[in-house]
Amino acid sequence: PAAVAPRPPAPPPAAAPATVALATAAPETAAPSRPHPRVILHYQAGSSAGAQAAADIAQRLMFSDFTYADTRSTGAAPAASAVRYFHPEDAPAAEQLAALLGGAEPLRVIDRSDDAARAPHGTLDVWIGR
Repeated sequence: PAAVAPRPPAPPPAAAPATVALATAAPETAAPSRPHPRVILHYQAGSSAGAQAAADIAQRLMFSDFTYADTRSTGAAPAASAVRYFHPEDAPAAEQLAALLGGAEPLRVIDRSDDAARAPHGTLDVWIGR
């Protein structure tokens, strides 16, 4: 009988064209996503109604486009609730938060961009009135 020569090994399969196209394609130019604004809640120290309002707001923020950051009691709370922002570019988010929390009558929005102790960009304060 005649001897059979062994076959050379098969070359590895080539990458699919779609895989190569994905690897070399330029990234899409989608708008960069902005982080959710951080919200810090403030209420009158010793006020059980203020503490409850802060807890209720914190719960609502968990199901919104805002990030609950912290709750703080303070020695002096304003008479009426308000949203404060510290950078002009955060004003639209402050307006949106005031509308969300105020319902039919939005909370007052206060520009604190002149405050010497400015908060980081994207930080909003909610002051719960007495």
